[in-house]
Amino acid sequence: MEKRTCIVLRHKATGLYFDRMADHSSKLWGAWRFPDAEYLQIWLDTHSYAPEQPGDYEPVEVEMVIKIKEA
Repeated sequence: MEKRTCIVLRHKATGLYFDRMADHSSKLWGAWRFPDAEYLQIWLDTHSYAPEQPGDYEPVEVEMVIKIKEA
């Protein structure tokens, strides 16, 4: 089993995540993921798909787990 932590953006008002289609989603798998807070800030400052109102979002640390399914 492997684990990795990352940061996603969660919309404060709705609890939904900022996804790769520049929309909101309840699914973490489609959310933009960032390795650390510094990378997130650079992305917010420079990326064309960053949310127009970044203050409406909060960074949330999540843990992703991949494990082998036993037969």
